Amino acid sequence: MKVDIISQEEIKNGKAYKVKSDPILELIATIKKKLKTYQGNELYVKEESLEKYKEIRKNFEKSVQFFAIVVVALLIVFVVLPILNGSWGALLSGFALTVLLSFLMFALILKNYIPAIEDTPEEIGDGNGEQD
Repeated sequence: MKVDIISQEEIKNGKAYKVKSDPILELIATIKKKLKTYQGNELYVKEESLEKYKEIRKNFEKSVQFFAIVVVALLIVFVVLPILNGSWGALLSGFALTVLLSFLMFALILKNYIPAIEDTPEEIGDGNGEQD
C-alpha cells in the first residue's frame, strides 16, 4: 500500500514523491518487524502535502544544524578547555558528559525525524482509483 507520510492516508492515484530509503528508516523497519507491527507500506508525499512536508523538513534540518553547533560547543567547553588547562581529571568526565548530552539531544531530534524525498514525482494509479 502506498501511504502519504504527512496525512497518513493511502494514495490511490495522482502524483506523489517517493521517500528515499536511509539507515534511520531501515532501523525503524527492523524494529517494527521484530515487534511484528511492520506493515510494509511504500512511503510517499503526495503533491497536496508537499508544502507541509517542506515546512516540516526545513524545521528538522534546522534542528540538525543546531545540534551540530551545540555538540561542537560542548566539545570545546568540556574537552578542549580541560586539555588546554592541563585538567586531565576533568577531561574524562567532560568527555563522558558530552557524549551523554549528545545522545540525548540526538534522540530528541529523531523524535521529529522526517525523511528526504525524491526530486521528481511518480504517477500513481491510472486515474480510475486503481493502484499500480
